[in-house]
Amino acid sequence: MFLAQGYISLKSENSSKMQSFNISEQNGTQASRQFALSGYENTNRWIARDVPVLKEENYTSTIENHLSKIDFQLKQTEFPGQTPTEYIGSWAKAAENMLKREDFGTEITRANLWLNDDIKNITEGANSNQEKARRLYAFVRDNFTATYNAGVYLNDNTTLKEIFRKKSGNVAEINLLLIAMLRNSGLTANPVVISTRGHGWAHPIYPLMTKYNYLVCQTLVDGQPVYLDASRPKMGFESCRPIVTMGRGLW
Repeated sequence: MFLAQGYISLKSENSSKMQSFNISEQNGTQASRQFALSGYENTNRWIARDVPVLKEENYTSTIENHLSKIDFQLKQTEFPGQTPTEYIGSWAKAAENMLKREDFGTEITRANLWLNDDIKNITEGANSNQEKARRLYAFVRDNFTATYNAGVYLNDNTTLKEIFRKKSGNVAEINLLLIAMLRNSGLTANPVVISTRGHGWAHPIYPLMTKYNYLVCQTLVDGQPVYLDASRPKMGFESCRPIVTMGRGLW
C-alpha cells in the first residue's frame, strides 16, 4: 500500500503483466525453502511536472509536512501452504505487539517489586492519588537526566532497574520508568507515543510506528487523563494536557 501527501498533482502511469518468480525463504536455522510463484507484476510510475521550489518559512513546524511524496508500506505476504503474515494491521494489534516487546511493554507490565521501598518513601504521607502522582512525577523529573531528547523504546539490553540506578536515559526510558512507578503505587498509567512537531505528521489511521519518535506518560487524576513528560526539567504537572491531540495510547 502507499500513502500520498502534498499539494502537487501526480500523473500516474500503470502497467501489468504476468510473471513467474522463484523465491527463497530462510526460516531461522533451518534450510531455506524454495517457492515457485506466478502472478501479475504491477508497475506504477508517478510523474510531477513544473514543481515549484519549496522554501521553509518562519513558524514552519517541519518542512517534511509540506513535501509532496509517496510513502510505501508492505501490507502482507502470503506463501503457499502458509498463513498470511500481516505487516500493517489495526491499532489494537499494534498496541498488543508493542506491549509484548522486551524493549517496551514487558518492562512496565511485570511486577517490578524492587521499586516498592523507594515508592513507599516518596509517597509517605500523601493523602490522595493526585498527591501520589505529583510526588512520583516530581521525583523522576528532578532526579533523572535525559541523555537523548527523543525515543519510543528502551535501548538494547537496558532495563528500568538499570535506568533507575544510572539516573539517566532517553525520553522513553525515563517516562516508562515513571509509568512503572505510578502503576506500582496503585495508579493507572499508560504509555502514549507521539510525533513531535519537528519530526512531522503521523497518519492517524494506519499504525506506522516509524512515524513516531517520542513517548509520554498518561495517568488518571480524579478520572481525568493527565499527560506527563518527566524527561524535561521544571515541567509542570499539568503542562502536557494538549499532547493528546498528537499521539496514540498503547495500552
